[in-house]
Amino acid sequence: MHSNKAIAAARRKLVGTWRSDRARSMENWVFPKRIAAKKLRFFESIFGNSTWRFTLTSCSSTFKKLKFKERYKIIWANEDSAVVVFTAKGKEICHHLFFEGKHFYMSIGRAGNAEYFKKLRT
Repeated sequence: MHSNKAIAAARRKLVGTWRSDRARSMENWVFPKRIAAKKLRFFESIFGNSTWRFTLTSCSSTFKKLKFKERYKIIWANEDSAVVVFTAKGKEICHHLFFEGKHFYMSIGRAGNAEYFKKLRT
């Protein structure tokens, strides 16, 4: 059930540092049957290179040498997931994050695949 308590609980879950989990993402990713090895290596090179650090109001992320900082707002949550709106440079993007133990994952692309992030110890 959606409530301010659920949003506050989701915010507490998010606060901290998360790293893309290459092994978990690749294990659950569905590839076309005849994917070229070069394309598979490209996907493998993406996962594991992203780090997201959430505070109560912003998210700083890095991907390889690129760095970003965005404000975010949780607009809906329950105990298993949160709908998060990120705002950067006047644009908004929405992600539905699903919590699973020490991980969260979000849908990526059109095929319903997901990238997993593991919470790092602080």
